Amino acid sequence: AVVSTQSTGTGPSVDSKKKDERVLARRERIIKRNKNAKQEGSSVSQVKDESTEDKQTAKSRKQITVSNQRIEKLRYDGSELVTNVGVAAMAREDARKVEEEKSNKERREKIIQTF
Repeated sequence: AVVSTQSTGTGPSVDSKKKDERVLARRERIIKRNKNAKQEGSSVSQVKDESTEDKQTAKSRKQITVSNQRIEKLRYDGSELVTNVGVAAMAREDARKVEEEKSNKERREKIIQTF
């Protein structure tokens, strides 16, 4: 059963008087609609993928920023800790020198008193 198209050359028509031509026109319309739906579905999927990718990129950048801030804080705190250790060591040394000076002064006074 060969189906002829209308004289306009546009393909089968649902308005045709021939049943086979109307059926073929409906089938072609359904196929075309399904193809369009698939294309729209894939474009929606691509948009969702891009949106998800943008969210992941934003999340990654945020994590990098947070990590960099944490590293900087650790550097600062570590530097401050080293500085505090140095200051404490100098304070202990100063206290030791003061105590030593006091002890030496007391010894000299004792020696002077014995003579």
